[in-house]
Amino acid sequence: NQVFKYAALQSNAGKSLLIKSGRDPNDLSTMLAVLDNVTYDMSDAVLQIGTKLKWIPIQLSSRALAVLIPKPIRDFIYLRVISENRYTFLGKRDQCRLTNEGIEHLFLQ
Repeated sequence: NQVFKYAALQSNAGKSLLIKSGRDPNDLSTMLAVLDNVTYDMSDAVLQIGTKLKWIPIQLSSRALAVLIPKPIRDFIYLRVISENRYTFLGKRDQCRLTNEGIEHLFLQ
């Protein structure tokens, strides 16, 4: 009963989502989240995902940040802190996560 499905922006599904959201299909500078047929990018994507997680403190803080901090400031922080340092925070793998058994169904083709 997974909440999220994933697609690399380089994939056909990812490029389709980029085009649908009005972005260049070669723009890999951000992440997108599609929830209830609405596409969110940058900090909005992160905060929308946070509201769907089952841990209440993350849900509440995501909602509070979305209201208290204007989008241009949140997006600046997203681009300069989170996006530029994602490998530091999450690590970099030599192998696609899709090859892990049991998670293939989580990826859009």
